[in-house]
Amino acid sequence: MREGATRQYIQRLLLTLSVITLGLLGVACNAATLTPTPAPTRTSAPAATASQTASPTVEDDVERIGVRIDGLTVRAEMARTPEERGPGLGGRPAMPLDEGMLFIFQSEGQYSFWMRGMLFPLDFIWISSDRVVVDITIDVPTVEPSVPDGELPRYRPDQAVLYMLEVNAGVVREAGVQIGDAVTFDPEALLEPEQQ
Repeated sequence: MREGATRQYIQRLLLTLSVITLGLLGVACNAATLTPTPAPTRTSAPAATASQTASPTVEDDVERIGVRIDGLTVRAEMARTPEERGPGLGGRPAMPLDEGMLFIFQSEGQYSFWMRGMLFPLDFIWISSDRVVVDITIDVPTVEPSVPDGELPRYRPDQAVLYMLEVNAGVVREAGVQIGDAVTFDPEALLEPEQQ
């Protein structure tokens, strides 16, 4: 029991230090200029439980939205502010297969992501402002904590995007998601970026 509490404390401490470091390095989207920065966004908050519906909900103060792409339907946690986008899914042990995280930016850009702090691999679905899949990055692996930031692989789309959806690795292939697929959100009213 004591070992588990110590491990959890250390994980929280490392996550907090990582978020502070990312903020100091300017890793998150620069809200003042509303332009993408070349530094990556990490891809964290308590793990969510699986659900049968794609309706928007608020669980543990986390707002979710339904996302549909071809044969894929997920409930996605929304990351609209630099504070929400910075930690992303980092530090979480797992995520249910029917869930994801939707990154919503202030303006279109070629935003860069890395896997610092991730404990499970992901697929990235890059979505344009007209709600079309414009790029896909599959089976993005986790990285060892000892890898220096300068040596971490960065992932970015080939085209400008307004949204990026992270799902578990393998979900894109299993659902048959392809470049050119239309994307719908339920409800769309939740997509307005928060003013910063």
